[in-house]
Amino acid sequence: MTQEIAESESTPTTPKAEQVGQHCLVRKLREMRDVQGSNGNWNYDPYMHGMYNGMEYALAMMEEREPEFKDAPDEWLSDRPSPEPAEDSIANINCY
Repeated sequence: MTQEIAESESTPTTPKAEQVGQHCLVRKLREMRDVQGSNGNWNYDPYMHGMYNGMEYALAMMEEREPEFKDAPDEWLSDRPSPEPAEDSIANINCY
């Protein structure tokens, strides 16, 4: 390893522009986590629940805090039966 590489790895210097860029990424991740955490997203199925908790974990690490995970709901929205369309619904119109 060259001395130049060793010095750059041992001295953590972050230019101001890079700090601003990191701040923007954290803000965007927080916004995405908030959308993922809305009702109908995080509690739709186990995948979406894990997606929220993973985003929360990543954000918490960036913000140097403990993550606040969501517990799984008693029932996933994806397990609920789909409602039947009403008799006069446009879904029941024959197009022949």
